[in-house]
Amino acid sequence: MSQDRRLRESVDPASDPLPPFRHTHNRDEAMALNIFLVAINAQIKFRRYFRIIPEPHANPLPDDVHVLMRRVDELVELLYWKQKVTMKQHLVKEVEEVRLKHQNTLRGIFGE
Repeated sequence: MSQDRRLRESVDPASDPLPPFRHTHNRDEAMALNIFLVAINAQIKFRRYFRIIPEPHANPLPDDVHVLMRRVDELVELLYWKQKVTMKQHLVKEVEEVRLKHQNTLRGIFGE
C-alpha cells in the first residue's frame, strides 16, 4: 500500500496502481457468484467500517473509495429494503382507503 492508501506497485504515490482483480477462468454455472449477495455482503462490511470511523475527515481511505462505499450502501437499500413512507404518503393512503370504504358503503345502501 502506498502513502496515499491505495494499492500500488510501490509505496511511492506516483507509481502505477495495481489492476483490479480479474477471474482467469470461467466458473461452473453452479459455482457462479450471485452479484446481489456480493453487494449485500459489501454493504454489511462498509456499514461496519463506517461505525468504526464515523467522521469523514478521519476516513483513511481515498475519496473515490469512500464514494463507492456509500453508493453500494444506497444501491442495496434501493434493491432490498422497504421504501420509507413519509407522513404525507401515509396520510394520502389513509384518506384514499376511507374514501373507498365510504364509496362502497353508499353503493350498498343505494344499490348502485
